Amino acid sequence: MNNLGAIYLAQGNNDRAVECFEKALALDPEWSDAHCNLGLAKRSTDLAAACASFRRAVELRPRQVDVLLLLAAALETLGRIQ
Repeated sequence: MNNLGAIYLAQGNNDRAVECFEKALALDPEWSDAHCNLGLAKRSTDLAAACASFRRAVELRPRQVDVLLLLAAALETLGRIQ
């Protein structure tokens, strides 16, 4: 489901992508990549939810620098960091 969600995300179909990533996480809640992808799919419509997804991905894989950068950018946009 994560791969299908990534295809939907690349096509700009964020709603379908979110559905796929949520299904993937229902199967494996510890899947860091699915949390990250869910954050990417949600960041244009619900930045706070995207931050939560990025944060969970970082908790699962703390050395995942690309996700740390996504989280930092989202938090900065929300005005939570400067």
